[in-house]
Amino acid sequence: MFTKEQLEVTYGFPFKEDAVAVLQSAGGDATLLNHRYIGTEHLLSVYLRFASPSLISSLQLDVTKVRFAALLAVGMGEERSRLTDPSVVNLTPRADKVIRLGVEVARELQDQVLEPNHIMLGILRDGEGIAVIGLLEGLGVDLDRAWESILETRLKDLADESLPPQ
Repeated sequence: MFTKEQLEVTYGFPFKEDAVAVLQSAGGDATLLNHRYIGTEHLLSVYLRFASPSLISSLQLDVTKVRFAALLAVGMGEERSRLTDPSVVNLTPRADKVIRLGVEVARELQDQVLEPNHIMLGILRDGEGIAVIGLLEGLGVDLDRAWESILETRLKDLADESLPPQ
């Protein structure tokens, strides 16, 4: 699927292991749905599994509802042949754009590494695609508030990291 090294070369920016895990898990979800692609809906669905419970609560999202809505939005893919390698799942052009936007946001914030929150901020900055139009807006998420909540979570995480261990 994706390796940390491949992603860092492709996007020209360091990736934190959990950001790599989001992309790998999105590929796993896509495979389970018989999709030959990773779309923004897969990225969103997996991101929510990695996000902090307080962020999910502030966004007023039910992860199960998002996953179900994603399945309804895109459906199951055609059954794959046994000869098809299930590990060959590529990003859609929009999902690639979202990752690039996430890198852009990380640079703007002067972060040194891409984290899952940057991927979500990339989804929000893009403002299109199934993740935003089909899922977040459809579930009544205030996109501006979501952006603010993610940035607040990021600042809290940074503050927690700077505290000495107890």
